[in-house]
Amino acid sequence: MSRHVRPSFRPRSRQQGGLILILSGLATLLALAAAGAAFWWFALANQAAAETAEASPSLANPYYVSLGDAFVVNLADDQAMRFLQTDVEVMTRHEEMVTALETHLPVIRNRLLLLLGSRRFEELATRADKEALQAAALDEVRKVLADAGETGAVEALYFTSMVMQ
Repeated sequence: MSRHVRPSFRPRSRQQGGLILILSGLATLLALAAAGAAFWWFALANQAAAETAEASPSLANPYYVSLGDAFVVNLADDQAMRFLQTDVEVMTRHEEMVTALETHLPVIRNRLLLLLGSRRFEELATRADKEALQAAALDEVRKVLADAGETGAVEALYFTSMVMQ
């Protein structure tokens, strides 16, 4: 019986075993570094998103505050008697601002009546004209609150109805 040794089988030398060990160690180290970098990247992204969410009041629920009864004013017009009737609401995301709006409501209504009554019928003919009036009214509300030393923000003003004749 002859002993048959497979020719493809060669015992590994000590140098080849050390090289494989070094390469596998480097591969493991590289995989751990990639995993650490990925964890760091996603942890920072989540932390930044959380900080943005905390700093941004836009995620809070809005409060809509009516400014009372409809505003009815005479529009400036030399040829005919013109009227404007509108309901106004403001939006804030700060609960304390709701109380401030209610506290300063007489001053806010006065300023808006003066603003609305100073307009001409022709100045409110287009959508762009009404949006310009909306922006001016929002500025008036913000000025009243700023003059009173109120903190917080009124984000928007809405005309919830508007009739001109």
